[in-house]
Amino acid sequence: MSSAIPRKKACGQCSSAKVRCDQKRPRCTRCETRNFRCYYALPASPEAPNTTTGGFPSSVEAFGGFTYIDPAEASTSISAQATSIGESNDASFFGTNVASPDALLTPESPGNARNPRSGGQGSQDRTSDTPRFTDLSLICTIDSTRVRNRWMEAFVPSPNQRPKDFPPSIIQFISRVFETYPRMMLHPGSPPPIIHPSQLAVPELPTPLANCLSLVRMWEGQVRGSEVIVRETVEKEMKRLYEEEVRQSYDPMTQIAAFQAYLLYAMMLFFSPSPSHGEPPANRQVMISLQEFGGAISRNGLVCPAELSRTRPDWESWIVASAKRRSLYAMYMFDNLVCSLNGLPYFLAEELAELPAPAPKVLWEAERRDVWEREYNVHLGEWGDGGFRLEELWPVPETGAVQRRRRVDRWLKTVDEFGMMLFAVTLITHGD
Repeated sequence: MSSAIPRKKACGQCSSAKVRCDQKRPRCTRCETRNFRCYYALPASPEAPNTTTGGFPSSVEAFGGFTYIDPAEASTSISAQATSIGESNDASFFGTNVASPDALLTPESPGNARNPRSGGQGSQDRTSDTPRFTDLSLICTIDSTRVRNRWMEAFVPSPNQRPKDFPPSIIQFISRVFETYPRMMLHPGSPPPIIHPSQLAVPELPTPLANCLSLVRMWEGQVRGSEVIVRETVEKEMKRLYEEEVRQSYDPMTQIAAFQAYLLYAMMLFFSPSPSHGEPPANRQVMISLQEFGGAISRNGLVCPAELSRTRPDWESWIVASAKRRSLYAMYMFDNLVCSLNGLPYFLAEELAELPAPAPKVLWEAERRDVWEREYNVHLGEWGDGGFRLEELWPVPETGAVQRRRRVDRWLKTVDEFGMMLFAVTLITHGD
């Protein structure tokens, strides 16, 4: 019996917009005209689930075509990496292209000078469902030097610091959650909840995240005897990311990608015993460098001005602000975990108290601009008494506790797994 010929599918961008697609390859005419990233769903097979055809592309689609390249060795490694990918049993994941050395960030590269108002992604289109991260509107409302110097609190605490003490159950809970974050990079459509899906849907993936995917795959696929070379490769990339941050060679979008990648690498190292010493190798220098990264992204803005005036910000600025805050909150909790397991004191993040708590799941996961704008208008109506702040999850005097509980309950009805994790940790650590 003959099988039916499958009907050709529109590309993901046209499918999302519900318009006709001429299905040209590698980019259809509509995507070519609008300079969109054109991608097509893979055909269904018994071995692999269907990929999405609308909204943001899956992480497999977004990461396809990138592999790790060390800038110092880019000119000599292209052909070798292309050969290894071509011979891989998993070539369908990586695609057929290798990241060009021209795409790697160096201090001398044009357009890579840091500018808090520019994301280096081309002209902004405020009607497209593909975010364009230029002309970002972000401000810094906290003391970023306290973020940068957070590691000092364990040795010379500032006045009036409120200590924390994680119960053993919370230490185990946080460890289990954070241990999964790097692996989530390999799951199509499910990046770690600190990385917004749109960060993976840009025409050119930021090099730090492209390298991170390749290194996570290498880390997860290492065989006995290769542990040292795999670890050294990860540490080498961490050193490169930090050195470029010191040189201030990142544009804003690449900077946050570098911070997120560095955080994921630190988690990988921490939860993997050193082959030579049998101890988690996430040392204090790694944490100091991570917090310097955190101070830098904080200095370039964590809040949209519209959030402070209780109006709706533009989608792109809100995405960046939210991803920055989530990454920063994860960094603080990870540092608490490291301090706890090393017998060092750790404290409430007073410097972050006034920042917004993680936003509703429907906002974070919105794949279309009109959906996000509609839901944000609803969000503004529900929080007419002021947005929910991070400090509202912390212990408070009995006075006002009832009102605070109502606001916490209202927030809990809408959050995703990241917000739930923050709530669980604070509830069990501090009580209701």
